[in-house]
Amino acid sequence: VLLADLSTFETLNHILQFHIDMAIHDPKVLTVFSQEWRHLPEPSLSQFIEERKSYESGINSILKKGQENGQISPHLNTEVLSKLFLSSIQWIYFSRPDVVLKNEREIRLTVEFFIKKMMAQDASSSNPSLIKHNQFSL
Repeated sequence: VLLADLSTFETLNHILQFHIDMAIHDPKVLTVFSQEWRHLPEPSLSQFIEERKSYESGINSILKKGQENGQISPHLNTEVLSKLFLSSIQWIYFSRPDVVLKNEREIRLTVEFFIKKMMAQDASSSNPSLIKHNQFSL
């Protein structure tokens, strides 16, 4: 999927699906990504830290682009939003693959709810409301 052609919401949903798929099909990779990286020897540790920063920066860039095109309120801090987004899916890494698979729909709905709330800010208002009415529905 070429993410550049998608809306911010669609892009974040593709990232979410990637994390869910990894938790189901390759949980060892996620264990390394979320926990075990701290035990990597140098230079692998430094390389991993740089790649992780780059990934987080990419999420932040997606959110900034969303602000630029009016999909996310300019009143929100994209660095905080990117950390919230990544934290909202972090717990998937600690679940057993069968639990993630069994609850995939609920996981997706919960994280999508967070994404929609983040994106539902009224970007045209100087006093943003929490939800732009009738813009999104689950």
